[in-house]
Amino acid sequence: MRKVLTVLFLLVSLAGFAQFDKYFENRTMRVDYYHAGDYQTDIYYIDEVIAEPYWGGSKENLFDDTKFGKYLVKVLDKATGTLIYSRSYSTLFGEWQTVDEARTVQKSFSESVVFPYPKAAVTVVFCTKAYETGEYVEKYHINKIFIALPSATMAQRRDIMNICNETGCEIKNLPGMYQFFSGQLTASAL
Repeated sequence: MRKVLTVLFLLVSLAGFAQFDKYFENRTMRVDYYHAGDYQTDIYYIDEVIAEPYWGGSKENLFDDTKFGKYLVKVLDKATGTLIYSRSYSTLFGEWQTVDEARTVQKSFSESVVFPYPKAAVTVVFCTKAYETGEYVEKYHINKIFIALPSATMAQRRDIMNICNETGCEIKNLPGMYQFFSGQLTASAL
């Protein structure tokens, strides 16, 4: 009986690794963002997407069904819409929303989410747990990246563009403010 359970456990573990190897590289994608709002609203502003050299998380438990956190990030295969990773989490912003100050002012907090580095284009979805039902509600799909880096060197811009191109998102380079001020470009041309 013990041998049967050991073999069964081994097969389940190998299936988890197979799922990881199908969709991910052994690296990390980190999304840094600003989480802003007040006691009843939250808005996400993406700061940057960074490739890190190693994945330090589980290669077996790719889906979080604990529902412990106030927030949930989902990673979907862009071609098929298949959920390939999810993780719930809590943040200082979520904690701050519960204090009296949040009823009178808006603030923003710097946050990050990490997930295994995808082999193909993905859609990243941010969700917030609904107070009334306890279920997660999709807030934002990241499918477009705006790049505004007027002071970056050409090498830095190239590195950032290479990382952004790997996400499968639509990418737009925003022009410098001088182009607006000089009349070379109007907001409607964007």
